[in-house]
Amino acid sequence: MSANVWYPEIDTAFVKFIKEAIQFQSDSGESIPVPVIVRKPDKDYVIDTYPCVSCYPMDSQYDLDRQDNTLTFVSKDIEAKEIVLEKSAIPFKLMYQVDFYALSQTDLHYMTAQWFSHVGGRDFNLPVVDSGGVERTAFALQMGDLVRADFLSNTSRTFHAVLTYRVYAEVDYNVRVTKPLITEVDNHINIKEVF
Repeated sequence: MSANVWYPEIDTAFVKFIKEAIQFQSDSGESIPVPVIVRKPDKDYVIDTYPCVSCYPMDSQYDLDRQDNTLTFVSKDIEAKEIVLEKSAIPFKLMYQVDFYALSQTDLHYMTAQWFSHVGGRDFNLPVVDSGGVERTAFALQMGDLVRADFLSNTSRTFHAVLTYRVYAEVDYNVRVTKPLITEVDNHINIKEVF
């Protein structure tokens, strides 16, 4: 049955996807994935490796448009006259911020060009493994444009670009309900004539 596609699964998927999308060449010509950091609100956020990419889970919103209140058949017990049905997953939209950091504008442009080349537009299907171990995809839609937010200190400059994505997710704990099952139908009809 279904399983969750929630923050832990999306975090893991983003890290893998970003590392596949953005790679630099080592001095020996070997492809090296860019370092990726998942920002956590309960931990210090320190960037100490450049270039790098971070993803930050910002907030969530219940997605009424994708809500499906249909119950799915699981099993039936004719002797007990019961049927077991499963509730649909609860859909959410998760907002994610993807930050690109570099010490040179050339590296920043290279990373963002590789990113856009990999995603192929403003939306893409993020490959994700749900909490049950099943490979799926989560739709990701870019919100707004690429924003530059460079940092300047007395001795250095950090080049920074930001993208925000809405990612479709769902919570599904396989909530099941038992309902009565009709096993016999009486087709006998009484017709009274009314004068």
